Amino acid sequence: EITAFDLSSNMATAAEKHGKKILNLEKYEGNGHKIRVINEDFVGSVMSRSEDGAQSEHFGKYDAVIINSCFGNFFSQEDVMTAAALCLELDGTVCVTHPLGIEFPNKQHEEDPETVPNAHPNIIEFREMIRYHALTPGEFIDSLDVLDKDKKVVNRQFYFACAYRVPHRALKEVIRLRGAVASGYGRGGKKLGVPTANLPESLFSNALEEVEAGVYFGWAVIEDATEKKKGRNKQHKAVVNVGYSPTFEGKENKEKIVEAHLIVDNDVIRAPKDFYNETMRLELIGSIRPEMKFPNFPRLMKAIKSDIQMATDALELQPFGALRADPFLVDAAKRVNNTIVLGEDPWVGKDGGDATASWEFEPITDAIMKTSLSRWVL
Repeated sequence: EITAFDLSSNMATAAEKHGKKILNLEKYEGNGHKIRVINEDFVGSVMSRSEDGAQSEHFGKYDAVIINSCFGNFFSQEDVMTAAALCLELDGTVCVTHPLGIEFPNKQHEEDPETVPNAHPNIIEFREMIRYHALTPGEFIDSLDVLDKDKKVVNRQFYFACAYRVPHRALKEVIRLRGAVASGYGRGGKKLGVPTANLPESLFSNALEEVEAGVYFGWAVIEDATEKKKGRNKQHKAVVNVGYSPTFEGKENKEKIVEAHLIVDNDVIRAPKDFYNETMRLELIGSIRPEMKFPNFPRLMKAIKSDIQMATDALELQPFGALRADPFLVDAAKRVNNTIVLGEDPWVGKDGGDATASWEFEPITDAIMKTSLSRWVL
């Protein structure tokens, strides 16, 4: 099945007619091929949500997205790559192409920036463009050797940049939160079998307003100045939902809540109830998916199990693994000569809060620079 998008009604009509002609060819008859043309904006159609918050029909649906001869015409190439990643299935491919190479569309951009507001990126720019999307770079071609009509090899301008869908993306800014673990709604452990440590929005004033509801991953530390309890003052992998739990219809969270599931062995920490009211440091460094409303609990449970596995795997990769050594996490318990120093001032984030609860945001590259692996990761 091929789905085509075009804002121009004339182009959409022409494409639909041409698609029917193709399907009427003998080699395609009876093979189940379908071509659908949608007279809508690609970005808006893919990123739209229904009134109840459900994702569009295009979410995770396609194995390839091809953006041919029009990448420079989009007002926001950033939004295009976001939409492409959202509608791709895992390991799917997004390809940006132009049959006349990079010079032709970039000249159009220089001569008529209102019609062509953006240039096509070179290889370095393309890789930088997808750095914070759930994409990893693939092949990049700026010319091709082909045979002409006389069967002589000639070099032709051709633009081809591709990337592959991966399960996660890095955040542009790490999010550091410190506060007391609350009991929450009791749904994670009781109903879903996935206990969570919760940090309610009320602890962080308006800090979470700009944080998109979704599933994140990162590192967590439970503070303990006495060092008498298991699993404290150690970095644990965490998969984190930030949002309102829309699947629990009629019982959604009244405020945006940070629900962190610590990925630990049961003999280390039995369950989050083991540390209610204790102080947790949580650093979010990557994203897996937007928050979604699922039609039933089995679908929700399947997604949660997948989220946990994706978070576990991602935190073994760089740059995510390096951030385990972030001073924010390492310095959870102040030490001198391996002895806890009591009475030290607690960490307070630079963006707001106090000794009880605070937060800060920092560019991920700056955060990586503070770790011991920065020279290799960057």
